Amino acid sequence: MSTIYGMQRANGDWFTLEDNGTRNMPLFRTIHGALMARLRHFGMLLFKPVLVDRHSLNQLSTSSLGRNLAFWFIDDPFSSLERQMKKGGSKLISSAGNEKMQKAKK
Repeated sequence: MSTIYGMQRANGDWFTLEDNGTRNMPLFRTIHGALMARLRHFGMLLFKPVLVDRHSLNQLSTSSLGRNLAFWFIDDPFSSLERQMKKGGSKLISSAGNEKMQKAKK
């Protein structure tokens, strides 16, 4: 598994955006990308970049958040997160009870 970062608060909450009943979790390939996105999106100011590993993914998939959760790779941290998710891009699909993640292009 390559290095992936998500944004997490000190209390353990993960940063997600809601769209049509689905929680979308932005993922970043570098800490720098995550920090730059945090500067651009004021809702992320209380979050810090955290390494997303297998343990984190398992916890997310078994939590109440995991039922309607989609993971998105953010390629350009300087543009709008919402716009990147709506226009398509790299999406990792997670379904409840399925620990395998499939890479799909939208």
